[in-house]
Amino acid sequence: MVALEKQVALRTQEFNHIILNLEQSEKQLKTHLNYQKDLNHSITHDISTPLHYLTTIIRNFFDRATNKEAIEAGEMYLLYEGAKRISDHTEKLMSLMKERLQADQFRSQTVNLHKLVSDAAAAFLHAAVARNNQFVNSIDPRVNININAKLLKIVLHNLVDNAIKNTERGGISFQVQQLKNQLSIEISDTGKGKPDFKLRELKAFLADQTHKNLHMTGLGFKMIMDILSMINGQLTILSEEGNGTTVRILLPYSVMVR
Repeated sequence: MVALEKQVALRTQEFNHIILNLEQSEKQLKTHLNYQKDLNHSITHDISTPLHYLTTIIRNFFDRATNKEAIEAGEMYLLYEGAKRISDHTEKLMSLMKERLQADQFRSQTVNLHKLVSDAAAAFLHAAVARNNQFVNSIDPRVNININAKLLKIVLHNLVDNAIKNTERGGISFQVQQLKNQLSIEISDTGKGKPDFKLRELKAFLADQTHKNLHMTGLGFKMIMDILSMINGQLTILSEEGNGTTVRILLPYSVMVR
């Protein structure tokens, strides 16, 4: 009788484990489906719209090509801006999708934070120089963290890109602070800052854990928040119009390697 009870208990435990795995799989599937839905919306909002605008400009260009004096330099600049925006969003999409499709490779590793930030900034050095901006990395070279470096680097890429676009003849600095229960990676710029209404929209977006209101922020911040959720990170923004912006990536203090 005792042996039978043990066997029943063992089978019950195995059954409960199977149910738990099924529930986790269902949750992951639901998350994936929601992500795909948001991604489709993002593609429409951030890629299809500028693509339509770009094709209209190109069409006007060719329609007026017979009259060289009618082709203005401003139209060429708009053509470039549209193409650049599509290229940027496509690159970000590809990077994120590649990481998500390789979910089994989402492993943490010990990385030097100063070097990681320097490498992320180096990818935008030419863009920074073109706008007469300088990078200042004040992160202590002795700080090491245990994290998925690929995912954090994508976040840094997006934030550095935003800082450069909003700053001209200024600086973009990086520093780290050890808070009570969190590690704060700060990216600050001396750019134009954000008007009050835009800052309110961003904060409302960050406070909404579903992060569905993409019309407020576009694809970039959606990607950032989606990635941060994978590494238990958070984001805060401080900004004042005319006085620059500071973005803080908040990570659990446990990522610190002592």
